[in-house]
Amino acid sequence: MKTAVQVAACILIAGLAALAVAADVSGEWVFRMPTPNGEMEAKLTMKVDGNKLSGTFVFEGDRKLEISNGTVDGSKLKFTVKRDRPSGGFMIYEMTGAVEGDQIKGMTEADMDGQKVTQEWSAKRK
Repeated sequence: MKTAVQVAACILIAGLAALAVAADVSGEWVFRMPTPNGEMEAKLTMKVDGNKLSGTFVFEGDRKLEISNGTVDGSKLKFTVKRDRPSGGFMIYEMTGAVEGDQIKGMTEADMDGQKVTQEWSAKRK
């Protein structure tokens, strides 16, 4: 009886550990984010290696932005994107998201001329 309880406990622990594994968001996604000038869309390609996340956004005109400092923790994503500004300088976007099946819903936060700006974003697997 004691052995059966130990086996059941091991199976339960293994099942819970499987749930904690990082979501596999590797592959191509369609990224969308509303802006004051209309909805922005980009091809988003991501790769997960353990809990590390890397990837690239490709916008209209083949403008590319790289993901840095990316992590995946279960269904939660966190990463940074740096964008050069046309007027000079750059903006850093701190992005978070949650994977829900073949969709990701998230928030981005950036400092725009001394003010914190937040915006929702989403992505759908291609």
